[in-house]
Amino acid sequence: MNFAERVERVSPSATVSISNAASELEADGVDVVDLSVGEPDFPTPENVVRAGKEAIDDGYTGYAPSPGVPELREEIAEKLRADGLDCGPENVLVTPGGKQALYELFQTLVDDGDEVLLLDPAWVSYEAMAKLAGSTLQRVDLAPYDFALEPALPDLAEAVSNDTSLLVVNSPSNPTGAVYSEDALRGVRDLAVEHDITAISDEIYKEIAYGTEATSLGSLSGMAERTITLNGFSKAYSMTGWRLGYFAGPEDPLRPVRRGRSAPKHRRRRSGDARGLPRAPGHAV
Repeated sequence: MNFAERVERVSPSATVSISNAASELEADGVDVVDLSVGEPDFPTPENVVRAGKEAIDDGYTGYAPSPGVPELREEIAEKLRADGLDCGPENVLVTPGGKQALYELFQTLVDDGDEVLLLDPAWVSYEAMAKLAGSTLQRVDLAPYDFALEPALPDLAEAVSNDTSLLVVNSPSNPTGAVYSEDALRGVRDLAVEHDITAISDEIYKEIAYGTEATSLGSLSGMAERTITLNGFSKAYSMTGWRLGYFAGPEDPLRPVRRGRSAPKHRRRRSGDARGLPRAPGHAV
């Protein structure tokens, strides 16, 4: 059997490999502290579990609208507006997990030969998704600056080229935990505007920050029209197995995503609702 050349561009996930090794040790009775996958150490909140059971009992088990359940998209938009983003439900697409959201975005925003800019150390899947999309990678190492972004801005400016089409910003960062300052993000904004670069702001850990609050890149002046904001429920609400993520941004770049995912999807008889899904830390819809 022959395989597509693009699948040969990527290696198996190091994160998954480490997680599998930890699972094997645990099966052998070894006490392991597993720092590989981002699996919270608390269960899904009871109100969410209860709402999920009720939804199944009530028959919400068919296809959902391609962009996501309307009530859920409205609640997500409300959350993003609280984060400072100019966002309505029409700007939100719900996905089966945050990784799927990133895959759809890379496939939509990146062409063969385009350059993707990463801030290192970076989550390993960014590289794989960039390579699957046919792009080249440019990296800016934050390690010499104690993983802070602001002192690395001159390096970032030097790394930008005419081929740079996409910049991925992950704050709070996986794996370092760094929360980039607003001044640092303003520096990113200046570069993105000057060079007309689209940004993905991966905010999956936004609700897990201690002693500080992460700024949404898309909330800064000049970034709303060039930023796709990504988040989900896996980390903050321990819903990793529920596979529920989302991204939001200007309608123009979302239109081809809708087109690409609409063909295999169908509307179910009744639209679902957002009962029990967390609106913000400590609150539920």
